[in-house]
Amino acid sequence: MKIGVIGNCQALLLINHINALSPGHDVTLVSMYRSSDEAALAALSDSLFGFDIILTQNLTDSSWGPLRTKTLSSKGLKLDIYPTVHFTGFQPDAVHVSTRLGLRTPFGPWQSSLVMAAFLRGLSRKRALALFNAYIYSQLGFFDEYAASVEYHGRVARNLGFEMNFNAWKEEGIFTSVPHHPKPWVMKDIALQCLAKCRIPVTDADAMPVDMMIGTPVWPVYTEICERIGVYDDMIFKGRWQKDAELQSFDLDEMISISYDAYDGRSLPSELSQISHAVQVIEAAVG
Repeated sequence: MKIGVIGNCQALLLINHINALSPGHDVTLVSMYRSSDEAALAALSDSLFGFDIILTQNLTDSSWGPLRTKTLSSKGLKLDIYPTVHFTGFQPDAVHVSTRLGLRTPFGPWQSSLVMAAFLRGLSRKRALALFNAYIYSQLGFFDEYAASVEYHGRVARNLGFEMNFNAWKEEGIFTSVPHHPKPWVMKDIALQCLAKCRIPVTDADAMPVDMMIGTPVWPVYTEICERIGVYDDMIFKGRWQKDAELQSFDLDEMISISYDAYDGRSLPSELSQISHAVQVIEAAVG
């Protein structure tokens, strides 16, 4: 069977698990990136008629062009929509900032909304460090984020005919390394549900391929958040793997210093809602 898969980086993870759980199918990554090349997107859209099944996330942004889910649905393709994971319950402080801004840190596009807001308010690094406490987290809504993210993802998934098995996933441990990088057991669960919906038999239910996200940034779950949702983590920020180098790990103080160095002289996205909210909380707390 020919299966085409469309989506963000999770599309590649899904393919990896489908190939492990039910080998022998022709599973192809159609697209993992938005593009401004309309001709290339149109060619990809035309190629979809060669697949027996298309698995896609619900893509609504105009930058996906003819690969937007609503457009594909109108073409008579055999289309199944699988859920997108952007789970902020563990790492509510981590904000995805476009790399086009030129920020260079070991954490790729991931930044701390709290640190960026502190920098925008002109706070020293020492004062930024002092903001990492239960009172500030409470004011930012960090302690409510797990329940809110569970509710949102569960509701959206059910509308697609999927179940997000959060309790089972959490028994395995913290199930995201950053908000949109789910751990292997999450993607395996989603892959199993995709196969069931497509009536494709599973031939190796115990298969667990190598984690393709090894070497990508890992954002820790802050201690006070761990205490409230019943998990354990250290406060170590892990950077992106660099060729011929060891994986980089940083404590909170080091993460703040690296971030401040990167922000110096840069135009920062203060308009992002997560950052502007953090600025408001800091203003109320410290003046």
